[in-house]
Amino acid sequence: PADPDDLARRFLAALSDGNQAAVGELVHPCVEIHTERTTHRGRDAAVAWSAKGFDHVFRRYVPVEVVAVPGGVRVRAELQYVWRESRDVGDISAIEIELGIRDDLVSSWKLTDVEGLREI
Repeated sequence: PADPDDLARRFLAALSDGNQAAVGELVHPCVEIHTERTTHRGRDAAVAWSAKGFDHVFRRYVPVEVVAVPGGVRVRAELQYVWRESRDVGDISAIEIELGIRDDLVSSWKLTDVEGLREI
C-alpha cells in the first residue's frame, strides 16, 4: 500500500509542477475535486482542473504538515503564487486541504481552511 503522506506530497508536487500526466496517475478514476464553485468528478475532469492557471503566475503547494484522518489525510500547506518569469514568490497563504484516499489513490480534494485567500 502507498504511504498516505508520500501520496499527498507527490500529488501536491504534481499540481505545483503542472504535471497533468502525474496528476492523472495519482487520482482515483472516481475522484471528486470540490472547489468553491463546483465539483469536478472523474479523472479527466481532475486533470483538466489541475491545468487551470494564470499566464504570468503559477501556484506552488508546499506541505507543512500531513496528518492521517479517517479516509485520507489533512494537509496544512503554504500556497505560494510564483511569478513565472522571475520565479519570485508574489504571495503566500496558509491553507488546509483534505485529501480522500481510496485504493492508494487520491479520491477527493477539498480546500477546508484558507487564511487570507479567495479561491480563484
